[in-house]
Amino acid sequence: MTYRVLSIITFIAIVVVGWIALDRAQNGTTSSAPNPALTQDSGYAARDAQLIETGPDGRPMYTLRANLIQQQPPAQLVTLDGVQMQMHDPDGNVWSGRADHGLIMQDDAVVELTGGVRLWGLIPGDKQSAQVTTEQLFVNTRTDVATSPAPVLLNWGAQQLSGTGLEASLNDRRVKLESDVHGLVHP
Repeated sequence: MTYRVLSIITFIAIVVVGWIALDRAQNGTTSSAPNPALTQDSGYAARDAQLIETGPDGRPMYTLRANLIQQQPPAQLVTLDGVQMQMHDPDGNVWSGRADHGLIMQDDAVVELTGGVRLWGLIPGDKQSAQVTTEQLFVNTRTDVATSPAPVLLNWGAQQLSGTGLEASLNDRRVKLESDVHGLVHP
């Protein structure tokens, strides 16, 4: 019987101490020292996030969506996972892209996309859909130029070109494959 009374008293003491600790934590009256890791700028993180940059006319220049965005202040960069991107060419056509990962240096206009990168849209004047596939693509959001040092596959209609290195300008409607170019073009 004494064991049972002691167990009940111990249980009540644990509940009371827990309740007091919880109450202090909720009211901000804890006396514990601040965690030094939390006092540094740890940046931000967001799930299912969307970033939109607009031009002087207020229209979206590009939209960037990601399953996860994380700012890493010490490195001055933002990492992205599960990236989707949309850009508008001068004719108002939408170019869309996707990648497994992305990287943006703070205060920089270049978005680096890596892993299963695809970029697709309508070719102005041709009205055929084109698709670029690569493992690494750098998109300059100020100049609307996409570049890649990696192997690239370019498909549009029944045409197909592959090469290493790419420079594509939405404004100039120009695509340049740098080297090791192979293709199949139907007249």
